This record gives sequence, structure tokens and C-alpha cells, in this order.
Amino acid sequence: MLQFAIIRRQREIEERLAGRDLNFPQVGKRIGPFAVDTVNGDTVTHADLAGRTRTVAVLEPGCAPCQRLSQELRAGHAVVDPLILVVASPDRHEGRELADSLKRVGDVAMVAPDSATLDAVGGITGFPTLLLVEDGRVEAAAYRLANLGGSTLP
Repeated sequence: MLQFAIIRRQREIEERLAGRDLNFPQVGKRIGPFAVDTVNGDTVTHADLAGRTRTVAVLEPGCAPCQRLSQELRAGHAVVDPLILVVASPDRHEGRELADSLKRVGDVAMVAPDSATLDAVGGITGFPTLLLVEDGRVEAAAYRLANLGGSTLP
């Protein structure tokens, strides 16, 4: 049974990523228009990125590197004003669970895998993705906190 579930999940991921470029958003890219509702009931938009620095983390449930990153974030690894996007359908239990586990870390929103928000923040297709965003522009991108550089520290 487990083998079939793993194979089905792998096929879902492959179908979703077919033909996509898995590179990070380019440094200097301006974040496009978006609006997300957080698990705490607030709304975050691209306008909230103006004039400030934020770390944007894009995670997917079931992704082992995403689980490690979420553990680092919950453990208190310092990041600047985090916005965490959990990529999962709202009816997916694992997505809700991951989002709820991170709501004390920063602003957390669930976004659908085909969400325009992922395109707005740079066409994210690989998980996890971390972006350091200053005044609405990507300043750095990485898969791991350590690779994002010292700029994540407050």
C-alpha cells in the first residue's frame, strides 16, 4: 500500500512540474501582485512587502527538506519577518497541519499548487524555496536557511 501511495505522489509531482524550470527567481525580480489569507485570519498582499525586508518560505507537505526547514523555523532559527506559504489544497490534512505548526513563527498562508501567488513570488516550482525580499524585490534565494546567507538574521 505504501509503495502505491509513494508512486502516486511522485506522479502527481512530476505532472505538476512537467515542462517547468526549477530555477530560483532572479535576484532583483520584483514580486508581482498577490493577496493571501493567513491561518490567523489576516490578509497579506504584495503591498505589504514595500519598504521592508521579509523572508518568504515556500513549503510543501510531504517534502522531506520542507519538513527539516519547518523544524528549523519552529526551533527559532532567526529569519526576518517570515511569510510562510504552504503549498497544498485547503482540504489536505497534511497542509493544514504544517500551516498550523508554523503560525507562531510568522504569517502563514495556504496556497493551492496552481495558485497565481506562486507565480507572483517568482514562479516557484521547487520546494522548499526561501526568498529574502527587500522592498518588494528578491535579494537572495536558496533551498536552505544556511544558503540564504547572514542576511536572514535580524
